[in-house]
Amino acid sequence: MATRDSRDTRKTPVPEKLAEAKPHTPEGALRHGQGGCSPCDGPIEVTLSARPPVDTEQAEINTLIRYQTQLASFNEYKKFMDALTNTAPNQVPPAAEASEDTGPDLRRADPRQRMFNRFGNGTNLFKIHGTVPYELLRLATELWLLTRCGPACSDFAEDPAKEGLLLADHYAADATRWGIDAAELQSRVEEYIDKFVSPGAATPYLSLIVNQLLPTLPPPDRLGNAYRGRWECPSMIELIWSYWHEEGAQCQAMNAIALRFQNRKSRPGRDPLANLAIDPLRPAQNLLWGWVEASYKRLTVERRAYEYDHHYGLTLLGKAVPQLLSADSRSKFLEAFHSLLHIAHLYYVERADTTRIPDGFPLLNALRHVHLILAEGAHNQYGDLPWTSRVEMLIEQWFLARPEIREFLRGRAMVPYHEAWMGQVDTMKKLQGWSDVTVTHFHELATTGEAVLLSVRHGPWATTNDQEEAKTWADYWRPEIQRYIYAYKAATGADLTIEPVNTVMPARLLQARLARQQAAVAY
Repeated sequence: MATRDSRDTRKTPVPEKLAEAKPHTPEGALRHGQGGCSPCDGPIEVTLSARPPVDTEQAEINTLIRYQTQLASFNEYKKFMDALTNTAPNQVPPAAEASEDTGPDLRRADPRQRMFNRFGNGTNLFKIHGTVPYELLRLATELWLLTRCGPACSDFAEDPAKEGLLLADHYAADATRWGIDAAELQSRVEEYIDKFVSPGAATPYLSLIVNQLLPTLPPPDRLGNAYRGRWECPSMIELIWSYWHEEGAQCQAMNAIALRFQNRKSRPGRDPLANLAIDPLRPAQNLLWGWVEASYKRLTVERRAYEYDHHYGLTLLGKAVPQLLSADSRSKFLEAFHSLLHIAHLYYVERADTTRIPDGFPLLNALRHVHLILAEGAHNQYGDLPWTSRVEMLIEQWFLARPEIREFLRGRAMVPYHEAWMGQVDTMKKLQGWSDVTVTHFHELATTGEAVLLSVRHGPWATTNDQEEAKTWADYWRPEIQRYIYAYKAATGADLTIEPVNTVMPARLLQARLARQQAAVAY
């Protein structure tokens, strides 16, 4: 067989189009386009971009959950209370006003409502003595939270947009997370809210549970409000919010003030609060009297500790907490939840590498695991105890933010706290020799942890097998998840991004940290 070398002068047939091509130069380089090849002006740029958000059915429920956690915050509550306590004479606050067309039934049947109608404005509220002002404060807090504890409760807010439950700026912020237009997101959320009038359509989780219970329930035409109310307007409150604020010493700070108010020392020796003297000319004095008198009506630390164990397998450690004898504990929750956060962190690392497509099934399996554990604890006191605890802790925060308390404790003015009560708690911790970890980290754990757990509890994780659902969940909640991971490390010292995943009880980590702090001070 003949071979060709560089000296072979025989011509090889060349396709007609290639024969017409210009010599290869930077100016005449070939590139593919419509209709064949065309010249380009220079080198072709090739870029790698991250996977865009996938549009799933989670947009509506997760958007509503994030709205609720923001609108049930202390800053929103303080706006309401400031308006209530500074209302002009004979003017009932709009949020507590009973319309005339409802008839006299509500106001005549409920003595607390009659009391609120008589004294529930800023002038009358502080003219009376005894426990009535505090009872009105508690009632106002309950009425406010009723309009904020669920994504859409038509009985308390006929027009959610008018009542401030759904704000336009929230749609704009969430639209960037979902990768869709703000107007489209608003339309989808409003359409989703309309489904709340149908039994079982509140959240994907409740829809599944109601369908399981329907064979044992009365026929739909005889299904009264006693059944429908709970799943049409579920309580979007997680007890973990109360747990982290309690670990942050909010309740302990309020208890120390209440003891000093009664002229009682909180410990032997000199009382750090010896100079606390609240004058009777300002409202905090009478409201604190009502707070102390109503102590028998509030949840005890022991009762909250039992429910923390029932919901999440978490416990409190301290002199006020006895040895728990729990009948039911979520002992696997902490391991499952921290594993979910760790897997989410690994997913974010892989997603940042645009040469890879991260696997979503580890996320999906971890979500299903946590979802099932949370569902096991959603019984007995679930719903009512977290709601009651939220009411009481909001009132505590309002007390701590009062000018009378701030003048005495005087938090550091240059520290950028998120809410007005936080500086006083940090000051109290320094006075009492408690942990020097700022309450800001515990507040971050409370707010972000609540939002993440609500999304896991009410999501479709028991039935879905689509890894894109898990990826979309992780992408949407990335700010909250990463803030929780960092705040957990700042508060407890445990890093959830490394292996093996830390599963030690947070209370024990905090206790060990406090012991090291006190030992260093003593040395």
